[in-house]
Amino acid sequence: MNPADPALWRQRASKLYKPEFLKLFPEHQILPQYNGFSLANLPATIGQLLDVPEGWAQPALDKALLSQLPEQVDRVMLLVLDGVAWSRLQTQLQNEDAGFNELFSNHGLSSSPITSVSPSTTCVATTVLTGNGAMAAETGMMGFQFLLAELGLVANMLFWLPAGQPNASNGSLEAWGIKPETFLPTPSAAQVLAKSNISTRIIMPAIYSRSPLSRMQMRDAEIDGYLNATDMFLKMQHWLDDTAGKKAHSYCYYPDFDSLSHRDGSDAEIWSVLWEDFVFQFKRFLTKVQNATGTLVLMTADHGHLPCTLADRHYFEDQKPLLDMLNLMPAGEARHNLLYARQGAKEELLAYSRQVLAEQFVVLDAQEALAEGLYGDTTRLHPDAARRLGDIVLIAKGKHYFWSGDPKKELKGKHGGLEPEEMLVPFINFKL
Repeated sequence: MNPADPALWRQRASKLYKPEFLKLFPEHQILPQYNGFSLANLPATIGQLLDVPEGWAQPALDKALLSQLPEQVDRVMLLVLDGVAWSRLQTQLQNEDAGFNELFSNHGLSSSPITSVSPSTTCVATTVLTGNGAMAAETGMMGFQFLLAELGLVANMLFWLPAGQPNASNGSLEAWGIKPETFLPTPSAAQVLAKSNISTRIIMPAIYSRSPLSRMQMRDAEIDGYLNATDMFLKMQHWLDDTAGKKAHSYCYYPDFDSLSHRDGSDAEIWSVLWEDFVFQFKRFLTKVQNATGTLVLMTADHGHLPCTLADRHYFEDQKPLLDMLNLMPAGEARHNLLYARQGAKEELLAYSRQVLAEQFVVLDAQEALAEGLYGDTTRLHPDAARRLGDIVLIAKGKHYFWSGDPKKELKGKHGGLEPEEMLVPFINFKL
């Protein structure tokens, strides 16, 4: 069976979610599979490979995905390609692989799709990957934007500022008492590994390396900021030199596919050009470090991308009855919206949304979705998870999305929802 077949993922989902809940979603949509087939299982997998079995919120990846990997290694490098969908990568490898297939035949161990998390967005998924595998319901990171009840406002957690205030400066929430280093109730992967004297180095763009989001995620890790892809791969090489003969972990973050997919769409010509450049750099890196034995490189992505057009766009301003039922601005993502109802208006808001928006969006009772496990383990809920999630969730069908920014601006690539292009990401492994 095709590993990306939605029927396969729906079958797996039936073991996690109640039938009546699954029926709310189109058959082709893919729900997160945190029981062994998702990003949430990667931290425990890294721990298992480094002989650190305790301290992880989710189990390691399913044995079927680990069967071709060594049981233990000395070093694990997690390379995260932001915004690279499994489907987009397969299209690239079939049409113009730029030498990647040869690299995999020489160094690769296994390749398969796994799911992102919900919402399928960077600040949520990378918090899972740099953490102990705890998902949104446990970390409280419910999306790109959500209610911070302690401040009484919707916050943009990617840039750590009040949402809907264009003059607010990045990181301004910190001045209001929202401290990155203490925001999460769950440990980072670096903190879990440090208990076994295993160091963690984060290799990421220097421009993001001291942002509030990074400081929240990277607690107790060494952060090494880079300037461009050439610099990134050289720093990856230096990490191998510095940790020779030791157990160690590195997390390497490459944002360029996401940036270009947002601007131009993942189907744009520049995606293939960037892929060619990435493979060239990756091949050079593998050649330089071919003697770094006992090292495993795990390549994945935080989410994929869906090309969207202006014809797919909706505006909350056109839904005045809906807005009149809210007590806060809509939050979440363009394709995964969180709605906060006025007191006593939840049922009316739910009924209106199902009547008017059901063709374009899956309309969910937010608390039902939380209880069903769409956002992670329901036995370890963050104390504010329910309030942050709100009352109603709108998850896009097809390419639809809500837009609240400049109507003249267009981002041609979107994510956050449950379409296969957003949810299925690669899990590819290379042994040095």
